[in-house]
Amino acid sequence: MHALTLTNESSQIKAAQRDPQAFQPLYEHYHPIIFRFVRRRVESEAITADITAQVFLNVLLHLKRYRITEAPFSAWLHRIALNEIRQFFRQTTRVRQVVIDQRLLEQLREEEPAEDLEASYEALTRAIQTLSLDEVNLLELRFFEQRPFREIGFLLSITENYAKVRTYRLLDKLRQRLLTPPL
Repeated sequence: MHALTLTNESSQIKAAQRDPQAFQPLYEHYHPIIFRFVRRRVESEAITADITAQVFLNVLLHLKRYRITEAPFSAWLHRIALNEIRQFFRQTTRVRQVVIDQRLLEQLREEEPAEDLEASYEALTRAIQTLSLDEVNLLELRFFEQRPFREIGFLLSITENYAKVRTYRLLDKLRQRLLTPPL
């Protein structure tokens, strides 16, 4: 299979809108990407596979309504995946998995590096557990997946500027929680 280019992707989308059988190249290209996106957020591979399958079922069901716009097709897929993940967590009482990235820890630290890295991870884990699902999603999109603010805004149905503001406020909130010792 050839790698999708923007022009090629547009023609593939249009073809798939006319005939669902033509969706296969898009599916083959995006399935591993969406699978990894979901996997970072749930605790098991089986659940990841189920959610990913539901994402692509929804994509096929709603593909005719998709309009090629400024937002890339991948952002639309990620938004559907994010909605499916939210739905999964609303319907279950499972604990959300968050993998803490070294870059986030460094971003939250003050000028002096923490002497005990393990203690820093534990403190960050406790701080993240106090956040809402939307706040955790924002952190994951920005720091773990390194998505641009414009795409984060699209995924969360907010403006690019508000995505920036929320991110920096959230970092300040986490910084304050890290500086305040637990009771």
